[in-house]
Amino acid sequence: MNFADHLKAVRRRNGYTQAMAAELIPGLSLRTFQAWERSQQTPPVWAQNLVLDTLGRKTYQPPKKRKLPRASPGGR
Repeated sequence: MNFADHLKAVRRRNGYTQAMAAELIPGLSLRTFQAWERSQQTPPVWAQNLVLDTLGRKTYQPPKKRKLPRASPGGR
């Protein structure tokens, strides 16, 4: 589940409209909130948990980035 899916689920579970949810986050516009729910934009990873906490979520783990294999030293 990605951030947009979690955001929508938390908002709906708590009975917020998009406008109500956007108002809970200082300085956030309704348009930005809507873009987040549509996966058109995504806040920085450090802000994602803050947003979900503000809306009253339980837990959210952002997807982990895959690590690229390192080249062995001297092996070209």
